[in-house]
Order: sequence, then structure tokens, then C-alpha cells
Amino acid sequence: MSFIIYFALSFVLYSSFAYASPKSLNFQARIKKPDGKNLESPSVNFRFSYLNEAGSCVLYSEDFTGISMTGSAGMTNINLGLGTRVYPTSGATTLYDIFSNAGVTLNCQGGGTITPASTDRRSIVMQFNYDGSNGWQTLPLVN
Repeated sequence: MSFIIYFALSFVLYSSFAYASPKSLNFQARIKKPDGKNLESPSVNFRFSYLNEAGSCVLYSEDFTGISMTGSAGMTNINLGLGTRVYPTSGATTLYDIFSNAGVTLNCQGGGTITPASTDRRSIVMQFNYDGSNGWQTLPLVN
């Protein structure tokens, strides 16, 4: 089963310095089912995982549950950073924090840490589940 997903990420930068991290992220997508019809489910769950540039360390993960896509023509618009935090499970780390390249050490889900260099980027993985029977559908890493 293959979904066609057209997406765009828009970033609002805090400043133009090398250590800048986005103040907000917006995920927009059009999702088409394998039969070519737009996904218009009344309850879609999304999970976004944010990883280091190599994709080897999950730094932050959040869920958006019960998003209605009824009448949406397959379009969704999600304000990242406003979901239910899944990882880290405790502490004060925010989505904004994991994009900082200011020499901070960040914990990885599953163990270990990383200290990003000033030029390191992040990768984002988006997953969605729209009816419970098809399981989670995963987009490839977005750098």
C-alpha cells in the first residue's frame, strides 16, 4: 500500500545567526490513498519524531490525535510543537530546544547523547494512522 503525500514545512526563524532555531514549524500535507482518493477520515493520528542529522538519535517526539480530515480534500495543516509530547517523557526540553546548536547536550531516546555542531541540521519523520486497521504509515526522513 503506497500513499502519495505532498508536503511542505515552513519555518519561522528566530534570527539569522548560526545558532538560530525556528520559533515555530508548520507542517502542511495533502494525503492521497492508494486508490487515488483524498484521505478524508474523521479521525487521523499523527506522530512527528525529530532526529539528529544522521537519523540515529530521536531527540523529541509528539503526537496529534483525532485530527478530522473530513471534507479537507486530503489537506492537513499542523502546528508542530503544540502536540502531546511523547519523548522526552519528563523534563523541560521543548521542541524549540532540540533545534538549538548552541553547544547544548541533548538526550537520545533509547540512550546516549549528542552535542550538535553549529551547522548540524535535524531530520523529521512523520507517521499517520487513519483507521486503526492499516497501521502507521511512515514518510521517509525529511532533512
